Amino acid sequence: MTSAWDARAEPEDEVLVRGGARQGSHGSKDPGGASHVIERERLEGPGVRAADVLRREPGVSVVDTGGYGSLSTASIRGSTSAQTPVYLAGVRLNDDVAGTADLSLVPLWMVERIEIYRGHAPMEADRLGVGGAIFFEPRVVRGTSASASGWLGSFHSQGGWVYGTVGDRRASALAGVRFESARNDYSFVNDRGTRFVTDDDVVAKRSNADVSTYDAWFLGNYALGSGARARIVWNGVSREQGVPGLALLPTQVARARYTRELFALSTDAQCGSTCSLQLQAAGLLAQTRVDDPLLEVGLGGKFAQVRGERIENAATLQVDMSPWLTIRPGARAAIERVGINGDTYMRERAERRFGRASLEGDFRLGHILDVRALASVEHHDTVASENGTATTEPMGRLSIAVRSSPRSAFYASVGRYGRVPTLGELYGISGAARGNKDLKNEEGLVSDLGVRLDIGHPHRVAGFVDAFVFARWTNNLIAYRRSSLSYVRPYNIGSARVLGSEVLAGMHVLDYVGFELSATVMDAHDTTTDQAPVLPLRSRLVLAPRAYMRTRPFPSWRLSEVRFEVRYTYQSNRTADPAGLVLIPEQGSFDLEAHAAFLKKQLSFRAVVENLFDQPRYDLIGYPLPGRTLTVGVEWQW
Repeated sequence: MTSAWDARAEPEDEVLVRGGARQGSHGSKDPGGASHVIERERLEGPGVRAADVLRREPGVSVVDTGGYGSLSTASIRGSTSAQTPVYLAGVRLNDDVAGTADLSLVPLWMVERIEIYRGHAPMEADRLGVGGAIFFEPRVVRGTSASASGWLGSFHSQGGWVYGTVGDRRASALAGVRFESARNDYSFVNDRGTRFVTDDDVVAKRSNADVSTYDAWFLGNYALGSGARARIVWNGVSREQGVPGLALLPTQVARARYTRELFALSTDAQCGSTCSLQLQAAGLLAQTRVDDPLLEVGLGGKFAQVRGERIENAATLQVDMSPWLTIRPGARAAIERVGINGDTYMRERAERRFGRASLEGDFRLGHILDVRALASVEHHDTVASENGTATTEPMGRLSIAVRSSPRSAFYASVGRYGRVPTLGELYGISGAARGNKDLKNEEGLVSDLGVRLDIGHPHRVAGFVDAFVFARWTNNLIAYRRSSLSYVRPYNIGSARVLGSEVLAGMHVLDYVGFELSATVMDAHDTTTDQAPVLPLRSRLVLAPRAYMRTRPFPSWRLSEVRFEVRYTYQSNRTADPAGLVLIPEQGSFDLEAHAAFLKKQLSFRAVVENLFDQPRYDLIGYPLPGRTLTVGVEWQW
């Protein structure tokens, strides 16, 4: 596994550069093909959020569950967020309280790049993922430095961070802290439950939607000698927020508190001239407590506390059998636990023991043909208060890439997956979601077919096109639907079919003007009955065009760069229930952004207006999201 912590650079001929995008380091030779990298340039600037960056990527769906600073999740190709593993520095961020990864807790100030794998996730992913996986790779430490940033925004949002680095190739460290808060007292149109009657509509303000978050990160890297390295990751998070309710029935005092601690230790070592060994030990502890003294959010009591933990170990051996064949056997074991306490009947304890053995092989025929095959067997043994289950699932994937020239490639992949419900899906509880103890295991077939083309000269006029079609057939699909109390609950769909296509196309002129278009079209249906209703909470169409312009440096002004960006994100309507009776309207956001850097980019300013035309937007379960917002910030590096 290539990591951003490695001081050595990747060979340039292993990546395909396309308008600021390239294949991922985990998949620089990935025949799965549907991988994409978001470089550091797109991640820089005070107030930039991971959710907003990923929202514009093909095949990726980002869902918000509140205003600024609240939970945001990502899913790929019609999967759910619990089916999409998200990693930072090689550690899976999906916790066992909800089974999802919260993008609002990903600190982009310490991220070098984002690698998105649609379809064939690399073996480094401890969960293969139904639709793929997302990797956040940390920044490379190259000496002593420090940076600080702060920003202010609409609806009393504010935040800042400070971090420092020290070290060299032998030993290095990065440490930083961050604070964010928002009152989220934005206005919205309250239709009073009569969507088709406008005479009684009133403008109201969101109440009890404030949020504040503190977190700290530490990354360490140490050379052990003889090509071996040790790395450590630690993170602590504390978030306190209100739990807003329906527009008709807003809450007043319901509150939630979330805490998380994450740690990992990994080593890479050469075991000969043709092999390397990777070891990792990681743990994640997360806890959510919801207090509802006035019984406003339907917990069934005045408080509920959910604690989840995961301890895991992994080993991967890479052996170069020949210049054209590489094999990677691996093993992984984990223990996951969830406990629920409440003041009434809510008492639950569950534990899962997980084990996986896998074997991956890469066959290469020069620069023309790449073949990757992955086979694995997973065993899940779950013990709960009322019952227990044990299951073993075989899985496998085969991917092929054919390169007719250095600027064009064709990709195809097919695979079988099996997925056991997360403990959070089975037993979790929060202000916006409930578990379902009756969930069954999910299994299915996935496939995709795609092409990539580069046109023109990289530093003059150039363009690129990535186009993929994908399909998934699933039995006992785990999906989510909104309940009458306006929270979501997972349930099984007997059989389902998801068809879709993704396009990422763009061009740039002299590296100073560029245009990109991301489009995802998806047709997802419940095929259990002849009626074949649309699967809930999935949009048929997502469009995300963006155009940017940047200037040359102006030494006399000490101006390093000025960049302007215009973008729009459109999401078609989606149903909130299996019958399709509750419809969450279509929505869009037109954004303007300006970024200026001075003194060799030591000092930078950023201003962004989101949702310029104040279009109505809604979160996962139909709650209103903020309208027009303004954020300004400054960052200083030294």
